[in-house]
Order: sequence, then structure tokens, then C-alpha cells
Amino acid sequence: MRLLDYRDLDPAVHGRFDKLVSIEMIEAVGHEYQPVFFRKCAEMLVPDGAMLLQAITIADQRYEAARRSVDFIQRYIFPGSTIPSVTAMLESTTRASDLRLVQLEDIGPHYATTLARWRDNFFANIEAVRRLGYPEEFVRMWDFYLCYCEAGFTERAIGDVQLSVGAVTETVSVTAQGAQVQTASSESSTLISSQQLDTIGQKGRVITNYLLLLPGFNTNGGAFDAATG
Repeated sequence: MRLLDYRDLDPAVHGRFDKLVSIEMIEAVGHEYQPVFFRKCAEMLVPDGAMLLQAITIADQRYEAARRSVDFIQRYIFPGSTIPSVTAMLESTTRASDLRLVQLEDIGPHYATTLARWRDNFFANIEAVRRLGYPEEFVRMWDFYLCYCEAGFTERAIGDVQLSVGAVTETVSVTAQGAQVQTASSESSTLISSQQLDTIGQKGRVITNYLLLLPGFNTNGGAFDAATG
């Protein structure tokens, strides 16, 4: 684990990775740096690599107004943060890289349940919190924060999405005889039989290395922990 600004990652120094995972880090990157972030992610992947990004999101219709304002979260909890929208992230990805959306899932409703349980656990241990020296102002702020976010996820004002993106290097057409695989860099194609597809599905693909990006602190575009393996 190392503390490193993601913009300082260099494929010539750190190598390229089969898989890249970013967990709720882009909220600290900021609107103006989203293209830089996605361009760097693409640079750090091997040609057929893939990236999974998890992000708190705001409804597309509210994004422009929200990014120009300061709400409770930005003022008291995460100063300098910007909650992206799905469209804003995908537009940045398209402008800055060859990465394309493969799959998207919104797990926001599950996050509402998580926040409710965090609040229950917080107040179940409230005396321990007070013994740590936290004042009543902190307790009230944390209570409001957890309720505020739970309501946001419940009403779908905000979401929590998992985006899978990658550089599409092959086009696959499935037929009764098998799968026709067309490589983007070649006009030739290969027919993979149904039996071969079963074998590939059972064996899967070996992941040789990965890059995990986690939020650290935000200074003019962000500095973050990067874990490799």
C-alpha cells in the first residue's frame, strides 16, 4: 500500500494492470479532473484490461446545479467533494479514453439499509463515543449525516453504482455452432466451438496483477492510496 497521487502513476515505472478497481474515490477527484482520471486509468490497463468503478452518484438532471452549490455534505463532512452523475462519468470516459461501458448496477437501495445499521450501531455504542471525547455537536451532526444519506438513497435522489468498463478489443457473435470472435486490430476472425466456450467458461481468465484505487485526501485533483498485487 502506498500513498500516491493517481496522476503520478506511470506505466513505464509501475507497469500496466489486468484489472483496476476504484472504490468511491472519484467523488474526491472533482468535476474538472474526471477526464484526467479516466485517461490515467486507461493508460494503466493492458490492452484487454478491465476496470470496475464504484461511485456515489446524483441524478443526471440535478448534476449541473449540484456541482455549482455547497450542501451539508460538502460543508461539514467531505469538503471539496463532488458527487458525479452516471452521464458525467461516461461522457468523461468517452472523451478521455477508449474505455466503454460493459455493465452497470445501482446498489443504492442496499446502501440505505447499510446506513440505517450504521446509525443503530453508532447509538448502541454512544457512551463509548462520548468517552473518546466527542462533543454533543458531533453526535448530532453524525446522526443527521446518517439520516440525511439514508433518506437520499431511499428516495433515489442519490445512488451507488458499480460501473464495469474496458477497451473493447474483440466483438463476439454467438451462434448455434459456437462464437465468432472478431479482433478489432485484424480483419480475420476465429470460430470457437460450443465445447471450447464451455472450457473457457470453466477455466476463466487468470488475473496476474491488479491496481486498487482508494480515496485518500483531496488536493487540487486528489491524492490517493494505490495498492498493487
